[in-house]
Amino acid sequence: MSFKIRYVDEYPQWDALPVASLRHFPFTEDDYKPYTQFRLCFLAGKGLLVRGWAFENLVNADVFADSKEPLLTDSCLSIAMNFYPETSGKALLFTMNKNNVIEAMVFGDGKPAQRIPFVAEVKEYQGEDNQGIFWSREFLIPTQ
Repeated sequence: MSFKIRYVDEYPQWDALPVASLRHFPFTEDDYKPYTQFRLCFLAGKGLLVRGWAFENLVNADVFADSKEPLLTDSCLSIAMNFYPETSGKALLFTMNKNNVIEAMVFGDGKPAQRIPFVAEVKEYQGEDNQGIFWSREFLIPTQ
């Protein structure tokens, strides 16, 4: 799916940014597919700001930072990004759970996924709105 990412000079009003709704759940075989969305923007002088929302009230969050377990066993938010699809079959995959654990991987070009080091400050949000109960996480992928 192609998605345009806005460039902003200051911290965004999230509601003003385009929504990328997730409809493909490749890591689960059951019918549980909560409404999930991401909003992204390039923040001037900082990097790519990513915020994901999961609308679910039965959250499974068993993996913590010191665990070797894959996050995909938890309720998680995952976003894959390929900034150069015309020239590369590789993509970055960022996965995060409600315990603020983030995994970063590179995959594609027919090779197995490979974990890459990634540490980020995570902002956490949770609440309820007209779409239901949600949990949300936000982090920055720095350009430097």
